[in-house]
Amino acid sequence: MKRYFPRTRSRLLVGGIVCLLGALALIPLASGAVRSHAATLENVTFEDDFTTNGTDAGYIVGEEPNGYYNQQGINLQYSPGTGSPATAQAVASGQQQFGEIATSALITAVSQGEPIKAVAIIEGQDGFGVVANKSITSPDQLVGKTIAAGNSLLIPIFQAYLKAKNIDPSKVNIVSVAPAALDTSVTSGAADGCLCVAYSDRLRINATLGTSTTFFPFSDVGLGFTGNVVITNTKTITDDPGLVKRFVKATMQGWQFAYNNPNLAAGDLQGLVASQSPLASAKTNVATLKAMKLVRFTKSELGHPIGWMSIADWGSAVKQLKLENVLVTAAPAASSLFTNAFLPATPIAKKVSK
Repeated sequence: MKRYFPRTRSRLLVGGIVCLLGALALIPLASGAVRSHAATLENVTFEDDFTTNGTDAGYIVGEEPNGYYNQQGINLQYSPGTGSPATAQAVASGQQQFGEIATSALITAVSQGEPIKAVAIIEGQDGFGVVANKSITSPDQLVGKTIAAGNSLLIPIFQAYLKAKNIDPSKVNIVSVAPAALDTSVTSGAADGCLCVAYSDRLRINATLGTSTTFFPFSDVGLGFTGNVVITNTKTITDDPGLVKRFVKATMQGWQFAYNNPNLAAGDLQGLVASQSPLASAKTNVATLKAMKLVRFTKSELGHPIGWMSIADWGSAVKQLKLENVLVTAAPAASSLFTNAFLPATPIAKKVSK
């Protein structure tokens, strides 16, 4: 698997010092055990939900330059994704140990019997909706237009949105495109809009076009979900809970740094990951992190450890998918979808001021 973190000079220097210290240098782990600096780090695989951009900065800075994963004995093997359903399948099948996917994708996968579970949440709102050319000023003007979808799971949700707006879904041309072609399908004129995220895709499209696009959020009709979550296989939770705890701790540290230091995190992202989402730049990545921070927590998550998930939020998401006939099988119990058992006790989620 391709590794997206080149070893920097400073990290090589640290590695040399570590080797000299050998078994004398010990650091505490979250589990209360100790690990030698000279010990071999455990390779741990992680697949993202989509192509890499500002929405993924927490994982990048968690590896380098901050070394949060290394401090937990983990050598992170990061891979970009091709959509939440594919990442869910990769983790369910054991091809990847951890992943990040949309809430709706997790519910759908579990309803189909996939052995995966969320162990932390990254942002409180998914931000999904239709990003359309500025000439389209109302949902009814989507009729006859071409809308690109990079995630197959969003298509039935979009169709449910159209029905809620009294629009016949058959009158809107929905085309599936590769994730890497989602944003450019709009900027090139190949599509009139896309099923995109407000705080990432839309910002990149706006920056490229040099003008603001129109955005129709799915939440307008009650189809807003909580944001992306970190998942792992239920077998990993049972067989290696220590690894899950260490991975979650490092991940939360990485995201805390990225949210609190968007300029530094975006700079690290630009320097460490050469292949990013088309149209992504340091400027759009900074804007993405700032926008994500504003929707980081739901009301239910406030006062709990960062990454904590609410059964009320999960229950609401399951209910929405069931009512809109997105789930083709029996709806899973909300309690079966997640666990907060591996989250660090601090810091505590607080309301973010705009």
